[in-house]
Formats: sequence, C-alpha cells, structure tokens
Amino acid sequence: MSQLPQEFYDEFPDHADRIRALEAENPEFRQKALRYHELQRAAHRAEMKEEPLTQEADVELAKERDAAREELWRHIML
Repeated sequence: MSQLPQEFYDEFPDHADRIRALEAENPEFRQKALRYHELQRAAHRAEMKEEPLTQEADVELAKERDAAREELWRHIML
C-alpha cells in the first residue's frame, strides 16, 4: 500500500471538477466529503499499523467508509 492515503478526487479523477463544485456549493456534500476523508485517513492509519484496529473494528470502518463513498457518488451523479 502507498504511504499516502488515497483521496476522493483520486478515486474519481474524471469527476474532480464536479466534486470541487459540490464542495463549494453544497454544505451537506462538503460535510459528507470531510467525513469520508476522516474515514479514509483512519483506514490508512490502520493499514499502515500506525493505529491498529481489531478485525471487527477494521471491518466496521471499511463498511462506514464504503457507505460514505457510495453516498458521495450518488451526489456526484445527480
């Protein structure tokens, strides 16, 4: 795994302009994007063993992060 966590823009590079516009115009989207960013960073720290998690906590974190990503994706595709 990379030493740097993957950013939301990196996952959807073709939609970076739309993501930036939504972050600027939509406070709800911006809040959800910040939450996704926090979850992504937490997952990265766990994967890098900086902040190890139990297997159960790791699974729950992954589920929450994936759900947040899906919700953001729905906003992008509207």
